[in-house]
Amino acid sequence: IYHTASVCMVHTPRMREALAADFGIDPSRIVVAEHGIDRLLPATPASRAAMRTRLKLDESDRLILFFGNLSPYKGVDVLINALGQIDPALNARLLIAGRCRSADLRQALRSQIAASPRRERIEWMEGYIAEADVAPLFHAADVLAMPYRHIDQSGVVFMALATGLRVVASDVGSLRDYIPAGFGRVTPPGDATALARGIEMELGSAGSAVAPTAFAERYLWSETVKPMLPAYARLTGE
Repeated sequence: IYHTASVCMVHTPRMREALAADFGIDPSRIVVAEHGIDRLLPATPASRAAMRTRLKLDESDRLILFFGNLSPYKGVDVLINALGQIDPALNARLLIAGRCRSADLRQALRSQIAASPRRERIEWMEGYIAEADVAPLFHAADVLAMPYRHIDQSGVVFMALATGLRVVASDVGSLRDYIPAGFGRVTPPGDATALARGIEMELGSAGSAVAPTAFAERYLWSETVKPMLPAYARLTGE
């Protein structure tokens, strides 16, 4: 939430509603400037193949990506449980890409992975992910999993939009508003079985009703900053 003496700015309509309800702020003073995308980065056969070679993936492997810092609310434990319920015929592999600042959570997840019947199909790329590797990781994947327990919005879903990657996310906050129909789905938070079924359906989807990069064009920064301009004009008197 960004604010001045007379204007507040939030990233989603849900945040505007919550701010108005919880703090009694006049909704007309709350501007929604949605999260933006720097540029569209659709996958190419070469970019996908190069990263999949680096990850030592077989051609038949279907890659589930979790991307971002690991915290308890992000539900990586739910995702690890879900992997064990996915049809083995899909050859699903899980790549967790991100750092974990909590020693307790790191140990708990390491123990969970070690005990998983699919432990050989889980890789944790732990630590900071170089910027040059971010888009290629999304290109290499077949679905992005966002098993969050709670959140309003995440920049990770916009990276998926920018790169054309399917998304299976928990139905929390505003996530469902940013997943194009036919190119992803939401599942109940904390439900590993529902998450597994959702991933299976996305891995089995042959096409999309709407191109995700076309949907994503509305979230380029050049578009999302437009609602802010009248507010700044009012503040400066221009």
